Amino acid sequence: MAARCGEQVEVLAGRSEWNTLYARPDGSRELVSSVSAVRTKVSGDWAEIDSSLTSSSDGLVVASPAVPMTFSDGRADQPLARITRDGHELTFDVPFDLPVPQVSGSQVTYPAVLPGVDLVVTVNADATGFSEVLRVASAEAAANPRLRELQFPIETSHDLTVVDSQGGFEATDASGETVFWSPTPQMWDSSAPVDAPVAGKRSLGLDSWLDGGLSSSRQTPEGAGTAQDRSAAPVGGERTAVMPETLSEGVVTVTPDAGLLTDPATVWPVYIDPAVSGSLNA
Repeated sequence: MAARCGEQVEVLAGRSEWNTLYARPDGSRELVSSVSAVRTKVSGDWAEIDSSLTSSSDGLVVASPAVPMTFSDGRADQPLARITRDGHELTFDVPFDLPVPQVSGSQVTYPAVLPGVDLVVTVNADATGFSEVLRVASAEAAANPRLRELQFPIETSHDLTVVDSQGGFEATDASGETVFWSPTPQMWDSSAPVDAPVAGKRSLGLDSWLDGGLSSSRQTPEGAGTAQDRSAAPVGGERTAVMPETLSEGVVTVTPDAGLLTDPATVWPVYIDPAVSGSLNA
């Protein structure tokens, strides 16, 4: 058909969430592979990605994700997040009770999980993962002993192994392939104006993986709220600190930077951010 029409034609059998394959008129083929997912399957048919959240009997679900995710709607028996990919599953929970949340588009806020602390979860634009940010309102809230060390319970399906990786963690299958991963967590304050120019966009955690998790700044995740949404990622120019995760028996431990939390120059609120992704962009 490509030869007859004199223009490239998509090979539908080669289509995936990330890849598009074309046949060219000269008999060659062209593969276009995207860092971010560009489409997804809904009931067996290809559809556009929609990262907004909606209610279901299981909790809050992503409307049309590349990697299905479900979040707590405040019921006591639910973990914060459940993410699945290719038959594999990972649950990520928090060390405090979750109230009934407030939902806005692809973002869900659990108010006052600790005094003066909100939990804000944001789904990536390509719906392959999420960030979960503790928004600490003041120095008084930051003095809570429960913020000195944060332990996040995780569970996976039996076919996955969770290991430390470059300051974060990854869950790998029997062949060693990474299915889910978490970049090095960061925290940041509010010292930059929200209308500060943004250097660019990135998919969740990409620069942390490229530089071994040593980056002191982070560009805005694609579609994690708006480009100026500090609850999802730094807008650029804030004071930041990295917080390497430690892993033990089903628990990921993150230790917030005490210096940033106690420095009189810190501008509040402060944001503390672990994240989980099922993207291929690592």
